[in-house]
Amino acid sequence: MKKETTAEKNDINILREPIEKEEAVKATNYSSVKEAITDSVKKKKINKKSHAIELFRHKNDHVKNIYLHLNKENDRNFINSKHSSDIVKKKRMLLDLEIRRLLNKLNQINPSLVVKWCQIFKSESDIEIIKSNINDLDNLIHKQLIPEHKNVFNYF
Repeated sequence: MKKETTAEKNDINILREPIEKEEAVKATNYSSVKEAITDSVKKKKINKKSHAIELFRHKNDHVKNIYLHLNKENDRNFINSKHSSDIVKKKRMLLDLEIRRLLNKLNQINPSLVVKWCQIFKSESDIEIIKSNINDLDNLIHKQLIPEHKNVFNYF
C-alpha cells in the first residue's frame, strides 16, 4: 500500500501509514484506551514472571546436574574405596548439596518453611532418613509448583 500525504494542519505534509487489518481488530477489541494499556501491562508482567521462572528452573537444573555428577562420582568411589568414613563424608556432602538446592527452591515458594526444614535436616544424622526427608521435601516442592495445586506466579 502507498503512503498518503495530506496537507490538513497548518499546511504541513504528514506521512500517514495505512492501518493494517490486525491492528484495527486489536484496537476495536477494547472499549477504551485504558483497557488496552492495562491489558498490555498485564501481558508484560506475565512475560517477566515467566522469564524469571525459566531462569530459576535453569539455575536449579544446573545445581541438579552438579549433584548428579558428584553422585555418580561418589558411586564410583564407593566401589573402589575401602574407607567407609570417607564414603560417609562424601555422601553427606552430596546430601548437603541436594538439601541446599531444595531449600533454595522452597525459599522462593514459602520462606517460613525453610527454617523448619533446616531444623529437620540438622537434627538428623542417619543418611537413609535424610534421604527420605529429601524425597519428602522434593515431593512437597513439586506439588507447590504444579499450577493445579498453587498458582505459580504467587511466589514472585
